[in-house]
Amino acid sequence: MTVEKKTGEWSLQNGQTVELVDLPGTYDLSAKSIDERIAVDVLSGHIEGQSAPDLVVVVVDVENLQRNLFLASQAADLDVPMVIALNCWDVAERKGLKIDCTLLQQRLGVPVVPTVANRRRGVDELSTAVADALGVQPRMTRPSWPDPVKESLDQLRLEFVEKNGERLKEGELMRLLFDQRSAVVSRLKTPSAEAVEVIKSAREHLRKGGYNPDAAESLLRFRFLNPLLLDIIERQANLKQRSR
Repeated sequence: MTVEKKTGEWSLQNGQTVELVDLPGTYDLSAKSIDERIAVDVLSGHIEGQSAPDLVVVVVDVENLQRNLFLASQAADLDVPMVIALNCWDVAERKGLKIDCTLLQQRLGVPVVPTVANRRRGVDELSTAVADALGVQPRMTRPSWPDPVKESLDQLRLEFVEKNGERLKEGELMRLLFDQRSAVVSRLKTPSAEAVEVIKSAREHLRKGGYNPDAAESLLRFRFLNPLLLDIIERQANLKQRSR
């Protein structure tokens, strides 16, 4: 796993050339490690001399669909338009798995493109989807957070953004709330001791609302994702039984 971003150019199907930034591989944006911090900084536009991306392509392994969509859900809270590349499609086919991409796309609210990256299958289709998405700016469906989470985020927004002028997106406030030792803290302009107290207060409010700050995000995101993935994946054996 690399801990630095790599850049290059990508010529899309419509003739447009875009700058492609390959971020470090990660399973979530908890921003505790260097690679996660880089991903959060790039997606939120906190890299010096570089604005937030116009679009993010989240590569999702079909065999780890739920886990990888957890990452996509976190990225969506940074308000970045998105396309999902559903990778390792050939593996799913060999294992007799059928994935309803059309239904998944409808539920997520963003384009979903089957790919097999190591054989370049689906690359042209992905290129077309990216070109189209740059125009319409699709956002992934996001969770509806319970009141204790909303109130805790409001506390952080009031203290950091409105009072201290910090440039933080919703997803970054979530990193401060949900991650016990978030690397996002290190780039705050707010004095360290003050920042720690603000975060501690918001996390305590969440705890009083009935949610463990260290477990709330996983619990609530998976609670959101599970219904979206209902009936998305079926095994061929089940499909054959239904057809009889």
